Amino acid sequence: MSGKPLGMLINQFKSSITGRPELWEHGLQRLLDARNELVHQFYSRFDFLAPKSIEEALVYLDRQYKESEEWPESFRVQSLVLLLILIDTNPGMAAEYGSYREKLLERLPASVEIVVPRAPTEPCGQVGSSITLKRA
Repeated sequence: MSGKPLGMLINQFKSSITGRPELWEHGLQRLLDARNELVHQFYSRFDFLAPKSIEEALVYLDRQYKESEEWPESFRVQSLVLLLILIDTNPGMAAEYGSYREKLLERLPASVEIVVPRAPTEPCGQVGSSITLKRA
């Protein structure tokens, strides 16, 4: 992992996903959009001296909260998948964390499947397995 920029690792992660990777990218974009809206537009959007506007702000915050409830699980799964990719493609990571690989696989939900070729022929540093998102 050392010496590889984060962007390269993210691109490697994205290139190894089959199925519906746009769902993950869409979720990340939704999180970023929600964060930006809250940070940059929330206070100017509501008049906190008017009771009706305060009620609208609370409704807005409740909606944002409900939408954000799915994100921790999504990021947990993405982190597991990224760790598995790093273990499978980086000898240093494999040496250090390879013993945890099976435990990581067990923690993946049924919606994610790791497919490893029987005889990987790709050079070290290339993705030798693929991730399939089976359901939304």
